[in-house]
Amino acid sequence: MSPSDMQLSRFKSFNSWDTNFLHINNLHELHTGVYMTYMRICPRCGQRHTAKMFKPSKRTKDGLTSWCSRCIRAYAKAYYQEHKDALDARRKRNRAILRISECAQLRARIKKEIT
Repeated sequence: MSPSDMQLSRFKSFNSWDTNFLHINNLHELHTGVYMTYMRICPRCGQRHTAKMFKPSKRTKDGLTSWCSRCIRAYAKAYYQEHKDALDARRKRNRAILRISECAQLRARIKKEIT
């Protein structure tokens, strides 16, 4: 058994549709360079990237997002441009709620200090 076969035997067996995915037991290993030599394909852009190009995700089997970070960034930017008005309105509403809450807390603290 070659060294590369021994390294690959650490990974869980997958169905045929997800053979490009890695199983990562420890996300720290991803960022310290252990998985830098392993490649996988982004299903959105179809390009081959190192595992470091995929963000960590607790929701997936292998611990990485299915899209590469470039595709995630492009999608988020396009989504923001498409829904800009609704997102800005939500942000303004939440800021107003936070301001009201902070003002109420400040009033309560001042009232407590006065009495």
